[in-house]
Amino acid sequence: TAFQVDADGPYFDDMLKAAFKLTKDDSDKAAFRMLRGKRKSTQDDVPSPTERSEWAKVATMRTSWLPNAARLALTFPRNSLNWELSVGREVVSSGSCVPRIVVNEQPVTIQSDWDVLCWESDNDMDYIELECQLSHGWRLQRQYLLAREDLFAYVADAALGPEVANIQY
Repeated sequence: TAFQVDADGPYFDDMLKAAFKLTKDDSDKAAFRMLRGKRKSTQDDVPSPTERSEWAKVATMRTSWLPNAARLALTFPRNSLNWELSVGREVVSSGSCVPRIVVNEQPVTIQSDWDVLCWESDNDMDYIELECQLSHGWRLQRQYLLAREDLFAYVADAALGPEVANIQY
């Protein structure tokens, strides 16, 4: 699962119970019960299943708190970009997802941290757009969208540069 957490491990539930005692947040407890399949699918008193932190360089998107929900988890520390797309307990794709880009037969490399350009989340979808600076004056923008009702994930890249060029992606 995302970030190599063993949610079925012997100490996971104990760790969460201790955290719930510290925060005293009933909505987090309700989300955990839904996630474990111990509660019906009412989402009125649970937190959003999606969150992002720009300073921690992480985003998680879920279609719901139900155990079989689709999830997209991203980490983008420094110049790396990692993702995990899962449905229920099945991992669809996971790992580093930085593309190899060649401009006019010259490889370009990431020269900066990833920045969040846009974040939108509503009942229909979750969307994040990231950008990093590349060598030779180029930029890479990456977009992720997870559709909650229609159950699809969309990923797109845009390479932006100072001139018309032959780009290999």
